[in-house]
Amino acid sequence: MLSVDRIENNYAVCVNDNGELFDIELSLINGEIKEGDILTFDNGKYIIDKGKTESEREEIQALQDDLFIWVWD
Repeated sequence: MLSVDRIENNYAVCVNDNGELFDIELSLINGEIKEGDILTFDNGKYIIDKGKTESEREEIQALQDDLFIWVWD
């Protein structure tokens, strides 16, 4: 699994599960990407995994909500 950390010039800077960074040319990615998108590789192209992206965003939001409640309690 690769997560888009940021976009620089014509590259998506991605991080894998081990924390390693990879630069992927935007031309190799199907669709419009943004920071936080999860990519999979299929048939020579990187594809946005919309389900996994949404799941990851929801998990991060839940962690932030828990932290916010903890700070204010």
